[in-house]
Amino acid sequence: MPLVTVRLDRVFDVVHTSAQEKAITLLSIETGGRAHYGLELPGKQTFQDGIVVTALLERDGGWGSILAWRDHATGNIVRRSSLWEEAPLFIAACLGMFAFVAWQAAPLLSLLLGAATVGMLLWQKEARIRRNSAVEQMLNSAESP
Repeated sequence: MPLVTVRLDRVFDVVHTSAQEKAITLLSIETGGRAHYGLELPGKQTFQDGIVVTALLERDGGWGSILAWRDHATGNIVRRSSLWEEAPLFIAACLGMFAFVAWQAAPLLSLLLGAATVGMLLWQKEARIRRNSAVEQMLNSAESP
């Protein structure tokens, strides 16, 4: 996962929209004489020409694969979440519903499923905190050009 720090010479085609009920910002940038089109960042972001950013890319040179982005002027960090981050929540919800339904027939099994649900939610939260912390450390360690 390459870390790239650049000055955005031009920011254009900025569109605020939503996908899967989440706000996103679509934009195109020009840096170093090269244009990169169709970038997607989560949330409603604002940009100006000339800002310095550090981007964590999924692939080298793949600006369409931004995992995280830091604006050096504001220190604002934007991070893309993935479907796999939400999967433990879905599994925990299914386990919790099953435990609730099974309470009459097998209380001990329901208690074990309830404990597993709580454990999975805590594990997921801890994993997200560690991942966010690692991304923030990487982005904050980058120097402005």
